Amino acid sequence: MAMLKRILLLTLISQYALAQTFAGFVNNTQNAAPPLRQAMVDSFMLANPQLPLLENDTLAHFIITGNFNSVEVAGDMNGWSAGQIVLQNISSTNFWFASEVYEANARLDYKFITNGSNWILDPNNPAQVSGGFGPNSELAMPQYVQPWEIEDYPGVPKGSLSAYSVASSHLNASHQVWVYLPPNYDSTQSYPSAYFHDGSEYLNLADGFNILNNLIDSNLIEPLIAVFVKPNNRNEEYAQGKRWLYRDFFVYELVPWVDARFSTIDDSSQRASIGASFGGNISALIAYSRPDVFFKAGLHSGAFWPNNYEALWMLDTAQHSDLAFASVWGTYEGSLPIVWNRIRDTLQSRQIPYKYFNEYSEGHSWGLWRATLDELLIQLFPATGAIGIADIESPIRHWQIYPNPSKSYLKISGLEGEGGQYSIRSLDGRMLSQGTLKSQTEIDVQFLPSGLYLLELEGMKVKGSRLFKKL
Repeated sequence: MAMLKRILLLTLISQYALAQTFAGFVNNTQNAAPPLRQAMVDSFMLANPQLPLLENDTLAHFIITGNFNSVEVAGDMNGWSAGQIVLQNISSTNFWFASEVYEANARLDYKFITNGSNWILDPNNPAQVSGGFGPNSELAMPQYVQPWEIEDYPGVPKGSLSAYSVASSHLNASHQVWVYLPPNYDSTQSYPSAYFHDGSEYLNLADGFNILNNLIDSNLIEPLIAVFVKPNNRNEEYAQGKRWLYRDFFVYELVPWVDARFSTIDDSSQRASIGASFGGNISALIAYSRPDVFFKAGLHSGAFWPNNYEALWMLDTAQHSDLAFASVWGTYEGSLPIVWNRIRDTLQSRQIPYKYFNEYSEGHSWGLWRATLDELLIQLFPATGAIGIADIESPIRHWQIYPNPSKSYLKISGLEGEGGQYSIRSLDGRMLSQGTLKSQTEIDVQFLPSGLYLLELEGMKVKGSRLFKKL
């Protein structure tokens, strides 16, 4: 009889757990008699086997059960920092929880930290994404759309992938390279080419092979040859002392090696350099220093801060403003979206063609980059009839600042009328100065220390920002 009563009680509790909000469940459990609380938790977990629990499109409840002293969540949402999201425990139970609000289409990697130092996957979340340091649990909010193009579909024709070792006299080393040839490759035809930095990761973490096959099969991109290059010393080659030697390896050795062996179109307008994070940095450096070889660049969360924002400065002051590049980044990437939003505003305000930008509610992760690789490829190599970078226009009036660099004052060309506003910010977003614009305005920058800054304008038929250097 006692067992029957317990079963009936658990059934009633389970039905109640399904019918109420999470906040209601927590409140009722905390107010229940201590001997009943664990049974209520057990019923809740039976009713909600897959977690995190999502409510009302934007509310995410991180939940874990176990005999812990403490539990935290670290992930894209907080820069993988401990101490930011601390779970509460319902006393007299093994139930831990934290509730957070995110965009309805957000997708974020995370892990639990138990007892201060034990980093674990969410045991109740089967959704995982591979990252540079192993798998992470995935929080996908209700309006996030999972990428179809990363899957291996039996009926889709497959290209080929072959491994090579390419020697470099510039770097005094050899690099491992994988070359993708499209389905039905015909050496009597010529193909555009895409070069990927972090080549192994773009193949293994971003599912580059499947994506190429699926996009070509769906007539979303033209058939192309892809070259996946593995770095030997990533930081040195992409952002530090060997970056220009690495560029020369690409320009003088790797591209000729590929062109001599495969049927590529030997034209910079049909060649792209693609990379993520520091790989985006070197992609921009290569394209903006050698547009005669790489006219196109695909930038996944391009990290431009090395060498005093060298790539950002080149991009902002480049004479080759018609270079084609596509860029995608995430909202949850620290100061990086501040930089990229200003790059976007600056280039759009100049009415410069062949640029594409998109921002997602995600973090600095291969989950973002694999889900948007199709986007970069479609923009850089659209199939006939598809929309690419060349179709993008900007309605904003052109304006410019001079002299740049400057020791004392900035002047502005392209203003019309009266009543605009300006502000000067540091690259981390701090407001340093602001004022009202007139058609002959000179902006005093003598008070600024030497370095890079952003000038933002709005009004007088202009809007956007410009990077300038104070001498």
